[in-house]
Amino acid sequence: NSTLNVQFKRVTVDLENDDALKQPILYLTGLRNFALNDNQQKRLGAYLNAGGFLLVDDAMGSGEFDHAARPLLEKVTGKKFEVLKPDHPLFRNVFDERKVSYSQAVESTEPKLNAPLVEAIIRDGVPVVIYTRLSLSNGWEGMPNPGRRAYSNADALKLGTNILVYTMTR
Repeated sequence: NSTLNVQFKRVTVDLENDDALKQPILYLTGLRNFALNDNQQKRLGAYLNAGGFLLVDDAMGSGEFDHAARPLLEKVTGKKFEVLKPDHPLFRNVFDERKVSYSQAVESTEPKLNAPLVEAIIRDGVPVVIYTRLSLSNGWEGMPNPGRRAYSNADALKLGTNILVYTMTR
């Protein structure tokens, strides 16, 4: 979806060993409650403090994942999430995503919503964690699911591109 030369290489990492520290970006997604043990939390915090970046995506926009992810990441970083305003550079670095569309499940409960809902944990003016409580990955997969609380497929792809480009150029 861009002119970038991209090579996809999915690597599963274990926070218990040094694999995670070698990755420029970590991606966390899920549907349900989860937990990290104390050592995993400590290592994730060290990774983020050393310049690493974490993209977190609630795979179906489920409250269960959100209730686990949000407090865990605030604890690990010692920072609170901030809502990124639509004029943030992230929303217009490749595609203009200051206005987006959503899945039918979101539109039925929030019909006036047209701005992206993206939150970040910011350290020294730079996002180290970007979190979307409405699913990006559902749109990336392009699989129909009427109950998904997500961005439209087209906007999920564009917003995902913007997030990755913004992250890699900061």
